[in-house]
Amino acid sequence: MNMNSKDIKTIVFFDGQCGLCSKEIRFFKKLDAKKRIEWVDVNEDVELLHALGITYEQAMRKMHVLDNQGILRRGADAFLALWSELPYFKAITSLIHFSRTSYLLDRAYNGFADWRYRKRSGAQDAATVACALSGQHNLPSRRESTWIRKGLQIEQGRMK
Repeated sequence: MNMNSKDIKTIVFFDGQCGLCSKEIRFFKKLDAKKRIEWVDVNEDVELLHALGITYEQAMRKMHVLDNQGILRRGADAFLALWSELPYFKAITSLIHFSRTSYLLDRAYNGFADWRYRKRSGAQDAATVACALSGQHNLPSRRESTWIRKGLQIEQGRMK
């Protein structure tokens, strides 16, 4: 069966235990009337993270999106991939790309993401944050098998 990019859902990974993140995702879900996006709470589906080569700590540090082309995007680029799937936000995405201001969005997002990461763990420095987060979540070991999910074949972090 031949699948084009519109047949494959964009997958958004988010921290469902973060109040701000959850509120934002609820808003985006309402806009996703065509159900083009699969929403994955990183606290509930760590096996898919591992299959894509994303650690729990990386997922907590920055938002990750697997777009409908099979490209894994992080940070502000992940938001642009998400927004490109949503009504009203498509225009913003086009404007950001056209004006070549994505670097500003990236800088702003990185500052926010670092602050959120420290606040979420209750720590002040990166080493303490990593220890606090790794203690919060008992991750299963990386699976050796191939994942077949939504028509995508994922093997140890690589799209096939």
